[in-house]
Amino acid sequence: MNKNIVSKIEEFYNQYPARAWRAGQILVQANDHPQGVYFIESGGVRQYTIDHRGGEIVVNTFHKPELFPLSWALNDTKNEYYFETIVDSTLRCAPQEEVFAFIENNPEVEHVMLLRVYRGLDRLLMRMVHLMSSSAYVRVLYELVIQTKRLETSKLQNIVLPIKEFELGTYCGLTPETISREFKKLKKRKLVRVSNNEIIIVDFARIEAELDKQP
Repeated sequence: MNKNIVSKIEEFYNQYPARAWRAGQILVQANDHPQGVYFIESGGVRQYTIDHRGGEIVVNTFHKPELFPLSWALNDTKNEYYFETIVDSTLRCAPQEEVFAFIENNPEVEHVMLLRVYRGLDRLLMRMVHLMSSSAYVRVLYELVIQTKRLETSKLQNIVLPIKEFELGTYCGLTPETISREFKKLKKRKLVRVSNNEIIIVDFARIEAELDKQP
């Protein structure tokens, strides 16, 4: 996100107190009315739902400097998801009506958010394609690419993803046993490392090349 846009968002949210959250804390419950619109100063948040078997289905992740839940904030739609911190995080929360007015009065912010929504939608649609037609290995590769690009980092090597191996499996719709098996292949090919509940992308260009050559 453009630094000027980030500064404008930070300036708006600085009027509201920052709060520290530990990893694994739920910020918003499914079907509850959110307290407001959150801004991530540091850390990360995942958005998920629970299927009929009690399993988690992760639909999105958020990192600095993103806002959530925007669908509820802008459209007043019912929130049907859980929002939970992935790692220790610091967030600020502003009233829905204040955030709506801020976005409405700052077209450049609205424009950037619209671009991010469509970029996220494109990734979501491609994830659906892989879930329906690709092998487990390809699904893991694609999810690693998505998670890396969401960090918006300029690094290409030793990129730290703040996500556990089994959690990545919930994004891909894979069981813990399957995700473990696929990660053994990735580790053997020296594409990733796993350390301290984090996934380390050894060489992002090689991950993308590995994905491109898959059928």
